[in-house]
Amino acid sequence: MDENEIKSEIFTLDRFEDRKAVLIGEHFEILIPKKLIPKKLNEGDIVHLTLSSDEAETKKREQSAKDILNELLKS
Repeated sequence: MDENEIKSEIFTLDRFEDRKAVLIGEHFEILIPKKLIPKKLNEGDIVHLTLSSDEAETKKREQSAKDILNELLKS
């Protein structure tokens, strides 16, 4: 994904199953944890799902993982 690329899709909040929300898009459906859905949304509401990358956070987590691995290997 290009560093500045943002992907966005429109979904319908179809239903809730257990602790998951079922979002139906034009070509597919996805399940996400219900806790990620704003409380004011109801079944039938339209939602926009936007995904973007966070290069700085990726690098931070990679460094953290390397640091942990190095600590484990020293032991």
